[in-house]
Amino acid sequence: MFSLWDVGLWDAGLWKDFTVQTSDATALQAALDGISATHPPVTYVVSSTIVIPAGARFDGAGVVTIKQANGANLSSIVSLQDGAQLIGVTVDGNRANNNAGQDVAVRIGNSDGCVVDRCTVQNCPGYGVVVNHGLRARITNNVIKNFYVNSFAIYADPGVPTYHRIEDNHVSEIGWAFLTAGGSHDIIRNNTVDGHLIGGPDARMTADMSGNTVTWVSGPDFSDVIVGNFIVFDGGKEFRITSVASSTSLTVSTTLPTETGMQAAIGPGDLLGLMGGSHNLVDGNTFVGGATYGIGMSQAGNFDTSYNTFSNNNISGCGKTGIVMAYGSGTGVMRGNSIVGNKVRDSGQSPAGSTLNRCGVAIAGNGRADKIFGTFIDANTVDSTHGGDGQMQYWLGTDGYGGPGEIKIGSNTASGVANGSTIYQAGSLVEAV
Repeated sequence: MFSLWDVGLWDAGLWKDFTVQTSDATALQAALDGISATHPPVTYVVSSTIVIPAGARFDGAGVVTIKQANGANLSSIVSLQDGAQLIGVTVDGNRANNNAGQDVAVRIGNSDGCVVDRCTVQNCPGYGVVVNHGLRARITNNVIKNFYVNSFAIYADPGVPTYHRIEDNHVSEIGWAFLTAGGSHDIIRNNTVDGHLIGGPDARMTADMSGNTVTWVSGPDFSDVIVGNFIVFDGGKEFRITSVASSTSLTVSTTLPTETGMQAAIGPGDLLGLMGGSHNLVDGNTFVGGATYGIGMSQAGNFDTSYNTFSNNNISGCGKTGIVMAYGSGTGVMRGNSIVGNKVRDSGQSPAGSTLNRCGVAIAGNGRADKIFGTFIDANTVDSTHGGDGQMQYWLGTDGYGGPGEIKIGSNTASGVANGSTIYQAGSLVEAV
């Protein structure tokens, strides 16, 4: 079988910058057979999608990079068919030289039993790893970094058990982190999401805004801002950043009112968003430094968001609420979800918005008392190291539309929170813990 060292390319130092077309995927696999960590790194620059065939194991032994060519703007850089495995490969989206959009670094589309393990997936102008109507994916032990949109996204057919496992991954330099829409019986466990909030209470930022432009005034500047992040202004309004012109000027996706000297904070969006789906377990993850929410669970469709468990997660330094459950739209309901054993620290770090955006945990029916049922909140610890600044006002807040008697509260602990261990409900104290 053909391999690179059979023809002396390794010794000649010619292992970089190959261009591989889709039809050459088999030849590429053949070239990789026998690679081990004792060989120098090899980079393949690809101008069309590399398809890993059904049942194939593509093992780069930690020395192989598949990089998107300049201007290729691929919908997928690597695509996995049924039972395919991508092991020990770096997939590089070459973000600086491709258009920001909906493209995907690694796609599992309508495929069953795929594995992505010990890979580095980076620099994508769109998404990182996407499971699009696939089943039983195993995405483990990967480094996922520098993305415009989500590092992970799961899109599933309503009511179909998907049984994915997303475990032990490290995520950083992101627009958002996780999005799961409609998945069922999935496990998201022991992942670390390292966000980066700029303009928190330790070093506040102010800015002017007009049109689509934000101009720095004081505090931390825009030097470390990542395109795809969100800027959150006084009042809690948030806008996606589309470009950074300089350390003092950036543009956003929506036309802004003209304001001067507005307090602002910048960072990734929701670190985990669950939209629909049931019987999922989100356990033992660490979520740090989102400009909006740490964990956001919402209902935005015509199927239920039910019987999900959020347990033993560490959530800190988020701009708004640490954990939020909120009805959005559609005929579905949110039933039997559990928030248990989590540690939430320093929520409400972005400029002050509504009270519900400054709680450790928040439940919001958004005007519908018939949408949220049987929420169980127990054994959580909520604390603030900025207790005197009023940023985290309550450990738990609700807008009063969670369904009468439908929020079940066990034994939770709060410390350093502006209003102690009290619970906020649409302007009034309803219970002490």
